[in-house]
Amino acid sequence: MLKIEVIGNLGATAEVKSNNGEKFVTFRVASTNKYTNKQTGEITEDTTWISCIWRGEHSRVTPFLTQGTKVFVRGDAVLKIYIGHDGNKHAGLNLRVQELELCGSKPQSDTDEAF
Repeated sequence: MLKIEVIGNLGATAEVKSNNGEKFVTFRVASTNKYTNKQTGEITEDTTWISCIWRGEHSRVTPFLTQGTKVFVRGDAVLKIYIGHDGNKHAGLNLRVQELELCGSKPQSDTDEAF
């Protein structure tokens, strides 16, 4: 079992869904790393998108899971291989969330701090 922890921002507002009477919350988290290329001095950003599923309704927290909200999530990682609309194989990282913490909202500008 592969456990991972991620801090990132929600790419869109979370959705509450239901399957066979079981409710769950789905959302995507973007985790961005910045680094400087040693040869060119250019700053580069790499963003990894993680699809999350959180079993249960979580009605007290879900209203706060809006686009741009910074979250910490921990859970079991699952690698999904699928055929895309382009006919090619793709891989995606899915996370079965076991723990979620709100870390703040997305800053309104570059000078604002997240709460």
